[in-house]
Amino acid sequence: MAGRVKPAAEVVPRFAPNLILHAAPLGSWDDLSDLLRGGLVGAALFEQLAATEDEAEAKLRMGEIGLGAAQDHSAMAGGAGSITASLPVLVLEDRANGNRAFHFLMEGFGKTLILGMYDEEVNERETGIRPVTDIVVVHREPAAG
Repeated sequence: MAGRVKPAAEVVPRFAPNLILHAAPLGSWDDLSDLLRGGLVGAALFEQLAATEDEAEAKLRMGEIGLGAAQDHSAMAGGAGSITASLPVLVLEDRANGNRAFHFLMEGFGKTLILGMYDEEVNERETGIRPVTDIVVVHREPAAG
């Protein structure tokens, strides 16, 4: 199994610049928990899809900012987390059968987008992990025997 880190929009199937993938099943804005909605507003602000929290919430509610269940894109966005176009994801590829999956990168401990929080501290953390791309990770199964 091999993996590399790339911006989500470059590798996750059917990703669009105004799409945010989240950890919950697909549903309407009103179906999502307050915690998840807070993280999605933060993600929209981080991607500059809106200038204010009110604008982000309105665009999310109206569908101008698209929402998708991460698992429907072979991705994982744990907790109240989300994946946006510019955030790096770990691309895992099974070379034996060509299957690929995508996992968010945890931005650290404390205030985090994955916990549904967003402020300047979270923005700085997210901005700090954007350049983390083109890393290659290789895992080799031990030889049998």
